[in-house]
Amino acid sequence: MSLFSRIVAISDCFDAMTAHRSYRRTPFTPYEALHHMLVANREKFDPLLIKAFVNTVGMYPAGTVVLLDTNEIGVVTEHNSRDIFRPKVKIVADRDRKKVDGALVDLSKREEGSDTYAVGIVSALIPEEYGVNVADALT
Repeated sequence: MSLFSRIVAISDCFDAMTAHRSYRRTPFTPYEALHHMLVANREKFDPLLIKAFVNTVGMYPAGTVVLLDTNEIGVVTEHNSRDIFRPKVKIVADRDRKKVDGALVDLSKREEGSDTYAVGIVSALIPEEYGVNVADALT
């Protein structure tokens, strides 16, 4: 298979897993899709190309809705090329799940005077289940 075909195969699989389909009730979150592609389909993709893909989009690509350890909900706005698990996130719902036009939080920041991260991701969420409009959050 040509290099371009192998690149397209990765992109196509990711898109198919994260898009709404008539045969699947809910799409995978981007995190779930990438995890599945890295672990369950390890032999299916060129290891260097899948690594390059993940390093390019991050484990939480822009538009991924996440639950933070502060119990707030955010939308990933930008991935972090130095740490694919610590993107920038815009807060869209507070701890009580009330919609807010919240701050932009850099998850790579540590608590002052500590090695502990100030905020982290607990899990990726399905936007529709939490009433999150990703397009609104990214504009």
